[in-house]
Amino acid sequence: MLYQDIYTEKENEEERQILHERMVTVFLPKIDGEERGKDEVVSRKKWEEIMEEIIKMCENGKFSIEAFTERLAGSLVGEEMMRTLSTTNEIINYETDENSNSIKIHIKPSPTEKTSDLLKLIIDGFHKIALDLKNNKNYTKEINNIEMESWLLGPDFEDKIKALFGEGIELEDTHTKDSVEEISNLALLYNQRSLKEFLKSGKTPRIRRLTMSKEDFIKRFG
Repeated sequence: MLYQDIYTEKENEEERQILHERMVTVFLPKIDGEERGKDEVVSRKKWEEIMEEIIKMCENGKFSIEAFTERLAGSLVGEEMMRTLSTTNEIINYETDENSNSIKIHIKPSPTEKTSDLLKLIIDGFHKIALDLKNNKNYTKEINNIEMESWLLGPDFEDKIKALFGEGIELEDTHTKDSVEEISNLALLYNQRSLKEFLKSGKTPRIRRLTMSKEDFIKRFG
């Protein structure tokens, strides 16, 4: 694991403590229990117990995928992860915001390694959503806009974003604290390059937001 490699390379305890605190920020972010349901609080505590064990394992140089899998197997957290299903395919999920008459699209962590395979899955998911919009399926209210917030919309992916959405697409930085923290943590959890930079410098990925009209989305992906 990347954290294990970087941590065990450091001999200075102060540097190790900084790395530890950054890792805790990623895997154990603070959540207000009063705003969560009882079941979610219980699940959260189980997750904290597991991740505290994994972080300690890394710091002792004993982490392995086998040990992590064994720790998750049969746990409440593991069962919940297995029940998580995508709406359109294995990486594209979405939710309807009836207050703003919009659809918020989420790109989940990808099981693929090749960028070309990832783009195929993204286009496939967008196509299915566009067809549902075109045929007025699965939506109880009129949808006007499609929205997406992601670290995958950052400057490092500019060429791929324009190839996918068109040269005229407009992006804006996301400034909502909760959104930035949640999406940044997702990037740090699943992108090795982002995690490495964060552990070494404390710099988090840049999160940007994209908005398209329903008509433009259908025209491009339908």
